Amino acid sequence: MMDMIIAPAVGSDLTFIDHLQRRNAEELAFYPNSCFEREVQNQRILLARVNGEPAGYLYHGALLPRCKVHQACIEYDLRGQLYGSALVRFLRAICDEAGSESITLRCGSDISANSFWSAMGFVCEHIAQGGVRRMRDINCWRLDLQPTLFAAHSMDPSAKKADASVWRRRGALAGSRFMRGAGMNAYRDAVIDAGKSSQAQGDRQMTYTHQAHMITNFGGTTFKKASSLEDGIVKARAHKNPTSKITIVRRWVTDTKGNILWEE
Repeated sequence: MMDMIIAPAVGSDLTFIDHLQRRNAEELAFYPNSCFEREVQNQRILLARVNGEPAGYLYHGALLPRCKVHQACIEYDLRGQLYGSALVRFLRAICDEAGSESITLRCGSDISANSFWSAMGFVCEHIAQGGVRRMRDINCWRLDLQPTLFAAHSMDPSAKKADASVWRRRGALAGSRFMRGAGMNAYRDAVIDAGKSSQAQGDRQMTYTHQAHMITNFGGTTFKKASSLEDGIVKARAHKNPTSKITIVRRWVTDTKGNILWEE
């Protein structure tokens, strides 16, 4: 482990913080630069420097009564070298001095950092629905710092993978990445409903009648277009049966590129 110093971030660190946030956009909640500017003034962003260079940061909220971690990120090539745990221990020392009840945070179910928070002594006390773009779960972690009458309710964290298929079927619905709470939940429900409608329409387009086509033909092989749909063409191919005056029919479905989707 190289020499590391942890201290509150200053204005000149904002470019690095925003850059690291954007590079890890799939794992971090997004905050505008104006938010970081305000929180630097409030000394709520801890910056880790390794050999004098910025290596990661931890952005937290007010210390009382409970401290919430909003973001925690280390440069990719420096992970696994205890720098992240050093940031968390530094925050814990601040919280202990201030008398914080606990430290809490939310982490996407598909993110490897869940194992990190568990190793740091946090327990998963709740699993919430995630945003509509990725449709993953959110694991809610907590570390008690003060004696409590009741221990934190513990459960196994979710490992649900992200699924963007519903988001891709949302159609013309548009929302803001800054939506939270009831507004986000309402938008999430609307997108899911739109996705179900789009999926149902696609299912109808891809449902074909499986009735046998019998074609009488004595001149050899023939081709007959049975029906046309938006997403594919049902075709019937007839072969002459040498022992009968009735041909044997083979049917298949192709997409617009000629790929066979179904065949009998």
